[in-house]
Amino acid sequence: MVQALHPITKERGIFLGLLTVCSVITQGSSCAPEILAEKYWQQYTGRKNWEVICR
Repeated sequence: MVQALHPITKERGIFLGLLTVCSVITQGSSCAPEILAEKYWQQYTGRKNWEVICR
């Protein structure tokens, strides 16, 4: 859904993105909360990739 709607919303100045988590969210993991927060912030401020995957 996000992939389909991203081009439409982008034309209207609205960024639609998705942060996909493919691991357990725990301290010390590759998807620790602080890592997810940083990935989300980079996606939000950069607005380049509609999907970011955390493995």
